[in-house]
Amino acid sequence: MDKVEIERIERGQYGEGKRIIDYDEEARQLLKKLEKECPHVPREELIKLFRSVAAGTKMIDTAVTASAHIMEYNATHPSPEEKGWFESLFSDIAKKIVEPEKVMGDEELYKSIIEVISDIEERYDDRGGAPMPVIKAAITSFLKDRESKFDVFNASD
Repeated sequence: MDKVEIERIERGQYGEGKRIIDYDEEARQLLKKLEKECPHVPREELIKLFRSVAAGTKMIDTAVTASAHIMEYNATHPSPEEKGWFESLFSDIAKKIVEPEKVMGDEELYKSIIEVISDIEERYDDRGGAPMPVIKAAITSFLKDRESKFDVFNASD
């Protein structure tokens, strides 16, 4: 589904939601209530909920209210910035030795760390995989032992 199609669907949801609100006093009251309870959710998004959430059911008030509150929560509690899979394997100490992004740029070092991870995973295969603290400790130890051997360590940009 492309952007144009999504915009068309959203316009339709808004239009239908607006009609529902225009023709129903309870819906208008619910919209006013939600605008007060969910100040971080744009009015247009609240209006679209009247069409898209639980459309055709008798639970529309509950469904719209729940959806609006979820949107408010998401607006006021943004997700933490996602780390790449590789960065999540580095302890704070390892990150002080070398930045994960710099490791990605050094083919020899990257391959060596992948070997360390593979060796650990292999040792833990019969136990459901290696615990994250074990992987982080092994990478940290590897980097400490080799800190002077690689160009990327403590290099300034």
